[in-house]
Amino acid sequence: MKKYNDSDNAIIQALTNLLTQFPGQKFAAENYKGYLSVFQDLPVQHILDSINGIGAEGREFFPPAGVIKARAFDLRDVALDIPTAYEAWEAALSKWNPPASKWLDHPLVDRAVRGIGGWTYLGNSSNLMADRARFIEAFDTFRDKERQMERLPAGVRDRIEARIDEHKEKQVNEAITKLLKGKVMK
Repeated sequence: MKKYNDSDNAIIQALTNLLTQFPGQKFAAENYKGYLSVFQDLPVQHILDSINGIGAEGREFFPPAGVIKARAFDLRDVALDIPTAYEAWEAALSKWNPPASKWLDHPLVDRAVRGIGGWTYLGNSSNLMADRARFIEAFDTFRDKERQMERLPAGVRDRIEARIDEHKEKQVNEAITKLLKGKVMK
């Protein structure tokens, strides 16, 4: 029988407690292993809070590991103080309407503003309603992309990040070569 560490045991205990709400549910040791493998890249407390929160919902069926993990990511967003799309929009507008929002310098706010045309464009906007819709769509897209990367299994995520780093390095090297060629030719 496999020995589990304290964190894994806490998750197993929480899952076992949740199972008591589903009397017909069968759950073998392999199920625990599968759930633990899905949860490996998240803080234990977020997983435990997620399991407990789901238990309070009164669900009809035992939740798959992905549902528990998605809830844990939502809790992580709260813990990391990641704004909602509407809070991010309010933050972007606070650049011109003080007081400045605590999220004004958040990287996702900046990416979304750049995604709709940049800070200058937004500051000169004549149609804030349309820009709000575009901003929220851009913010949600960037946040979802970030979440998708985080939700990948650790090994897959590492391989993707390595390829991104290789691509960035190649771009930097090409830019340096281009600059050097320009200086040599002058």
